[in-house]
This record gives sequence, C-alpha cells and structure tokens, in this order.
Amino acid sequence: MKARLKTPVASVESMLAVVELFRGPLKGVVFPGVDATVLQTAVENIERSTAAIATAQAELEAAQNALVEQQNALFVKVHQAMAYARVFAETNPELMSELERISLPKRNTASPRSSAEKTAEEKPDGELAEPAAAVEVAAPARRKRGQKEPAEPTTTEE
Repeated sequence: MKARLKTPVASVESMLAVVELFRGPLKGVVFPGVDATVLQTAVENIERSTAAIATAQAELEAAQNALVEQQNALFVKVHQAMAYARVFAETNPELMSELERISLPKRNTASPRSSAEKTAEEKPDGELAEPAAAVEVAAPARRKRGQKEPAEPTTTEE
C-alpha cells in the first residue's frame, strides 16, 4: 500500500522526489533540521502510520462482519423462538396478545445470496461452516383458528 499523505501543500510523489534527492545528489548535505536521515525518519513514520491504518481498517471490517453474522444468528433464533412461543400461547390469550404486539423484521429476500448461504461456504482455516439448511429456520405460516390447511395443488394429466 502506497503511503498517502493528506496535505494541501504537495503531492506524495513530489515529496518523495525531494527525499530521493537527499538519497542521491544531495547525499551528505545537511541543512538546519533537514538532512537525509530526518527525511527518511519522516517517511518511515508515515509508512508505520499507513500500516497501522490498514491493520485497523482490516480489524474494523472483521469486527463488522462478525457483528453482522451475530445479528443474523440472533435474527434466525428470534424468529424460531417467536414461532415456538406462538404455538405455546395458543391456549393463553394474554400471552398471545403480547406476542402479537411484537413486530419482527422480515427476511431480506432481495439479495441473491443469504448470509446462511455465505456461512455454508468453507471457512478460511479449511473447516466447513454449518450447512445453510441448518442455519436458516423459517417460521411456520400462521393459521387462524378454525381455518383448514390449504389443499395440496393437483395437476391433471391430459
């Protein structure tokens, strides 16, 4: 990664060109507070800061990815818990009323691949993640009391 300086004074290339002058034609020339060693130290400081930023950005991205995975896992578990709670509350109108007040977010079906499909891929260390089928648990469709199960669709062969 190339060192990027945020400065309105000059571009990185022009500053590095001056440093190169002090490594070449001006080698050994010392001005008050400026020589090849001072300039090289400044360049090394920038390189260390750039590397620290890259490391921090990678750690941030990893933490963000972990957070998304944890949120997705909670999302699946909460929907599963809600489905079980609805079945459990069928004989308890008070509890059913409380459950009906909870509005959970819906699954995002717009994306071509779900996070479960992504976790079904092989992990970097070679270990396989849980299969997508084991991760994704869909809440069963709710039926109103007294409503019959929908009939299986039939096809007629001619």
